[in-house]
This record gives sequence, structure tokens and C-alpha cells, in this order.
Amino acid sequence: MDDGFFRFKPQSKQISMILPDHVIRMVDLSHWTIEIRSYHERFLPEGIIRDRKVIERDTLSVILEECVEEWGIKGKRVVFLVPDTYLVLRNEKIPLSVADEDIKGYLYLEIGTSIMLPFKDPVFDYELIGQKSEHKEILLFAAPEEIVNDLPSLLESVSLHLEAADVTALSLYRLYYLIDQIDSQKSTLLIHCVIKEINVIMLLLIKKTLFIRR
Repeated sequence: MDDGFFRFKPQSKQISMILPDHVIRMVDLSHWTIEIRSYHERFLPEGIIRDRKVIERDTLSVILEECVEEWGIKGKRVVFLVPDTYLVLRNEKIPLSVADEDIKGYLYLEIGTSIMLPFKDPVFDYELIGQKSEHKEILLFAAPEEIVNDLPSLLESVSLHLEAADVTALSLYRLYYLIDQIDSQKSTLLIHCVIKEINVIMLLLIKKTLFIRR
């Protein structure tokens, strides 16, 4: 998968999906009016997905095919949420000498050397969020390639078209921003709870710079 697969600007014609261990959830949302066009979920037998990893691939494929047919979403473009458990969000400093168009190449060279991640073979993307007199600052998103590629290949096999990967914290932040529930001068604490998993993320937007602490 191309490292540019992470994308954070919503489009008007797509559906969103999330597959934690116990359920498949899908929402078709109007990104202009924040209106839910349709919403579906299908609970999964225990053991098909475990710790956000697909264990029973063939069984999940059959269930997904049924969902695609029942929900009428064949051929739809899909944005899926990367499992928070495996996701790294980190502010990184980039030398001013690195041109904006060369940041991706710089990251390819530095990840694993000066920029350490807790896994090998990452899929990553970044957002340039600021510049100071001594460095540029980016927000780095990274996840293991195995995790990020596994689910998309399954979705493609059941006639869905992968549009992008998204991040739970940022998708929630965008929602609250659109409904004017974000104070740019104060920290925003997001608590995302699912079965067997709680993620607490602090976001702070100051002078167009987004700081994230997990």
C-alpha cells in the first residue's frame, strides 16, 4: 500500500467502516450537512478478529460479502479507521533545510534511525503543521504495514474500493470542530471506549499547531 494512503480530508461520496473485535460498523454520512444517510452494524462471533488482527479470514470474508449485499454498498468507496492499538501519532521536528516536497523522502531515510517507531515496516504519512526559526514541525502518523494492509485487501475482495485510512482521534476532532464544540485555546480530551479497549487522547490546537498526547 502506498504510504500516502492515510488521508484526512473527507470527501462527499464515501462510506466509513470500523471493525473492532466484536462488530462491523458502517456509516454513510453527508460531510456537508453531517447528516447520517444510513447506519448498519453486524456483530461477529468471538475469535474472528482478535486484538484487531483478522484470525478467521475466510469466515470474515463471507460475513463481509453478506453485509455488502444486505446494506447495498457494493462498489462503494470506503474510509476505514486504523486500529488505535497499533497507531503512532507523534510530533516530529524536521530541519529547515528539507524542502516541503522532500519531507516524505526525508522520513523514509530517518525512520528507524533518528526517528524510532515501536514496529518494523511502517506505513506512514504526515501533516506539516508549523515552522519555527530553527525547524519545521510535522504530525507523523504511522502503523505496521501488516495491520494497515490486511483489512483493505479483505474489503477489496468483496467489491469495496478503498479510499483512505483515517485516525479515530482526528475523525472525532473534525466532527466536534464542525459543530463548533472545539475551543482552539484549550486542550480537548477525547475518550474513546469500545469493548476491552479505552483510548485517551489529548489534543491542543494553538496557532494552527496540533499537539497530540496519548
